[in-house]
Amino acid sequence: MHFNLYSTALITVACLLNACSIGDTISPSAKTPLHQVQISAQNDANAGSATAVDIVLIYDHHLTALLPNNSQAWFANKSALLTNLGHGIKVVSLQIPPSTASTAIALPQDVSRAIRIVSYANYLASNAETIGNLSASKCVHIVLQQNSVTYAACA
Repeated sequence: MHFNLYSTALITVACLLNACSIGDTISPSAKTPLHQVQISAQNDANAGSATAVDIVLIYDHHLTALLPNNSQAWFANKSALLTNLGHGIKVVSLQIPPSTASTAIALPQDVSRAIRIVSYANYLASNAETIGNLSASKCVHIVLQQNSVTYAACA
């Protein structure tokens, strides 16, 4: 019990020091309209390497401030975050190779309960902008490019 509280406190402090927080204040009753995610990768995506992509569904508005605002921090602290944030989040983990055609991603059945959905892409270039807010649209297409990720409403 003390370890869990201690770990949560450490994560909170770490997030404050690392400029965590993935978004603005969220109403506890707000729900995201997202129901579909598509992903594709260009031939030279992530300098020709497979890309780890995590789609994180957040069910507790208190947890948004504890999640990192960059992919490097997410992947470096993923195990601790998953352990300490418990049932307040769900993660869909993917490994996307270059030259992947647009593919629909299976989301959890309770996606409609999520109050926020973000994605983190683990790029080789540490300065790549690789976090995306997927919450605003019903369908989002993630495109992995050479040194960046784009997010757009599905066509």
